[in-house]
Amino acid sequence: MIRRESFVAVLALVGAIGAGCASPNGPETPSAAGAAPAATRPGPDALCRTALDDYNNTKISDDPIVAQQLARDAAMQAATDLGALDDKKVAGLVKALNDYGQIAGKIAEASKRGDADEAIRLQSDSTAAGRAIVKAANELHAPNCAEFGSL
Repeated sequence: MIRRESFVAVLALVGAIGAGCASPNGPETPSAAGAAPAATRPGPDALCRTALDDYNNTKISDDPIVAQQLARDAAMQAATDLGALDDKKVAGLVKALNDYGQIAGKIAEASKRGDADEAIRLQSDSTAAGRAIVKAANELHAPNCAEFGSL
């Protein structure tokens, strides 16, 4: 007859061995971003869609300053989420989104101060950043990401 302690020890050993054998490469290790393995992580387009949905769900005001702040927040969130993928292919898009977010924040600040000339000057920078987003998103076949170019 097997003693209870021995039976529990054998089960624990089998479980530990089984965990190491579950994958042909040994136990699954989390990605550098701490997310799920690459095969199950959302891609760039899905991450951008989530950030855009958050933007659209929080855009409760027609105030242009608030809209700029929300655009900044959404672009920066998308850049953060894409950066967590730790994929060199998205580096250009991450940079473009960060640039766009920073410019949107500057436009909001200039508008708050009543500095229309600065806000107008920054609009051309925003347009250039938007074009960079669209270009990088198109290279990745990520139409949801391209939508940031027109926020």
